[in-house]
Amino acid sequence: LMDHLESVLVNEQVDVFPGSNHVEIKAQGVSKATPVEMFLGANWQSHLRPEREGATAGKVDFVMAIGDDRSDEEMFMAVDQLVTNPEGAVVQKMSCPMPGKEKTKGHEHLSVYCVTVGQKPSKADFYLDEAEDVVQLVRNFT
Repeated sequence: LMDHLESVLVNEQVDVFPGSNHVEIKAQGVSKATPVEMFLGANWQSHLRPEREGATAGKVDFVMAIGDDRSDEEMFMAVDQLVTNPEGAVVQKMSCPMPGKEKTKGHEHLSVYCVTVGQKPSKADFYLDEAEDVVQLVRNFT
């Protein structure tokens, strides 16, 4: 399937990637890091809505990025790079790192969670065993 898609789409401006039980076709230059850069990067104020009419957009105080395959690693790296920028969209708070966790990345004190689904090498700091665990986690927020 991969070979066929790559040959059919050879003249198109798309990339073809194997995913976890699927094939991804996406526009060249676009990745899962793109929305992270949009909402947390230099132009964050033009993409985040203010809480009320006439107010300026507030900064982000919670980030959770969850993914289950190789294409999500770009998203995790973008989060890691952008959350420590004081000019960016993430509120810079000072507190202690989580118990038992060494402070190495510089953003352990923020409410930032990169989570991969399945135990595998990843740029994510945390993992959940399976997709149902993601559903349960999100249900626990409400």
